[in-house]
Amino acid sequence: MRPRSTVSFGAAWLASGLLAAAALAQAPQPAGEEAAPAPRDCRSVAEAEVQAAALDRDPRSAARAVEIARACHHHPAAWQAAERLRELDPENVEALRLVGSVALEVWRIDAARQVFAELLAKPDVEPDRALADLLPELAGGDTLVGAWAVFKSSLDRSSLSARHLMTLARMACDVDDLGACRELIDAARAKGGGNDAGSIRLSAATFAALGDDARALEEATLLAQGDPQNHRFARIETLISLGLNADSPHA
Repeated sequence: MRPRSTVSFGAAWLASGLLAAAALAQAPQPAGEEAAPAPRDCRSVAEAEVQAAALDRDPRSAARAVEIARACHHHPAAWQAAERLRELDPENVEALRLVGSVALEVWRIDAARQVFAELLAKPDVEPDRALADLLPELAGGDTLVGAWAVFKSSLDRSSLSARHLMTLARMACDVDDLGACRELIDAARAKGGGNDAGSIRLSAATFAALGDDARALEEATLLAQGDPQNHRFARIETLISLGLNADSPHA
């Protein structure tokens, strides 16, 4: 098994890699020589890094190629380098996390599902702690739709904490999978979670979107009662969003 420190993902490391790539792309022209070809663009530099990584057994070379290709928005090159990294360093948790992230970026959903499953199954990984780092990042990122496609069915919900269930609920709501969002909120509440103001507001909005006016207003009332200082108008806001007034049957 390789040591966990095999691959470094620090910002300084990435910056040095990009600067080196830029230097490679725009090498100075020695005096007296003919004009050099035009500097290569970012994609060409990324492809060169990927080709170099394919010949190098050091995982750091593949990780560097991944990050440069991502910085250049060169998805095919990023995925090629990510596959190389996984091949060279399959036991490295940080490497797997990077590979999984790239898989989501290039919409390799089956690959992402497999990589994240491998990561969570590592004997030295605590799934609860790993998910605490992973899920919020994915929930707030550009790969949300792909992340939900991976995690909506790949995790055993009965084993998840209320916190992780609520994170999944927010992911589901943000991609308009309202039925799943509702189920996850209920599951979180069954474990004693989902009762903070943000979760209650999410629940009210979900019921409203599902057309359950009565339940939406119940949640809004609960929110106003629990935190009147910050949410005293929650019920009124919900009535407005539902297109109701105070004389409506559900009000």
